[in-house]
Amino acid sequence: MTVRYHQRHGTVWPTYVCQQRGIARAEPICQSVPGRGLDAAIGRVLIDTVTPLTLEMQQTRLEFECLRIQDVDVLKVAMAWVQQVIRVGCDDGTRNLQDR
Repeated sequence: MTVRYHQRHGTVWPTYVCQQRGIARAEPICQSVPGRGLDAAIGRVLIDTVTPLTLEMQQTRLEFECLRIQDVDVLKVAMAWVQQVIRVGCDDGTRNLQDR
């Protein structure tokens, strides 16, 4: 479908037109739908649908961000432990890893 705009009483209104066959095969328009109330109805459905999805997506993104921050904290602790092992050596009395 394509959209055509026309002006009535100083207001611009859309009309949705199915003209695929008209363009491809020179056939008449198969369907025409006035868009006067249609745009407002579609807009309401879109807002009602997108807003909860957007909020859910934002919440999910924040949850992943928190998990990532926790992972970074865990990695910092692990890295500090590895650095300690390299500097001091293992608790079981093995040599310092830097000496190997």
